[in-house]
Amino acid sequence: MSDSNTMTFEFTAGGSVALLMATDWGQGTGTTDAILRNTAKTVPWDTVSSTAGGLEVIATGGLGFPTVNCLRAQWNIPPGLAGLQITTLPAIAVGEHRYYRLYHIFSVDTTNPGNWAHPIESTQTDPNSWVFNVADKDADGWNFRFLADQTAAPDTQWQLAVSKDNYIELAKDTVYRIEWHVHYESTGPDVWRLEVRIYDVNDALLYSNANFYNTGNGAAARTLADNPTLSMTALDLRTVDFTNRSGAGSWDFVTSTEYSYYAGWAIGAEDWCGPYVSGEDAT
Repeated sequence: MSDSNTMTFEFTAGGSVALLMATDWGQGTGTTDAILRNTAKTVPWDTVSSTAGGLEVIATGGLGFPTVNCLRAQWNIPPGLAGLQITTLPAIAVGEHRYYRLYHIFSVDTTNPGNWAHPIESTQTDPNSWVFNVADKDADGWNFRFLADQTAAPDTQWQLAVSKDNYIELAKDTVYRIEWHVHYESTGPDVWRLEVRIYDVNDALLYSNANFYNTGNGAAARTLADNPTLSMTALDLRTVDFTNRSGAGSWDFVTSTEYSYYAGWAIGAEDWCGPYVSGEDAT
């Protein structure tokens, strides 16, 4: 069921939704171009730029992901910045939707918690239409928010919280399935909507739009469930940048080898992607 007043798409189990892109890094482990881009899939990543150790596909082992392999991203310096990028996704028209899914483990400890990084984002324009934002909180937890960087304050930052400025701490070394939905509702002026859902590894819904608060200074408390009008750029929705770490200074406080892990990436245009299904691919 939708968290907004205008969007009524229902959850559908993984495997029954047509996908524009699906990456499970299942063709092997290592750091080659083909393995990182997952070229065995119908729609692989367009390019990879990876310094040694920045990105590596590894077996999931005991990590708890539903996939055989996952992408491991190293945060500390060295290595340098590494990334996957796609800029050739189908164009989005007024009235259409994009649904994103990612399994994520955050395991990074820093010497200065609270510095935000943006490892995943749309990339065609600056500022970005949407940004997946993470920050080390303490030894046990991390914080999460979504940025709509083209939207004016106080509706630029949407942080996972129990109330305005009372942030929820997600557990480190724990699998979360994070899904988000962008709807290009109308034009003249452009109106965009955003939904976010966070599940545990057993597919139980933990958090949704009512848990994402705007964080602008002096702003009245409201959430994504209030269905705010956001600004984005249609061209941006054709692109995704997926990096080992990004955010000014966020990695300067990492003094040991620290990793984040990603699995089961997917994008759809019809409905929520839902749980990963082995062998899923773009159709």
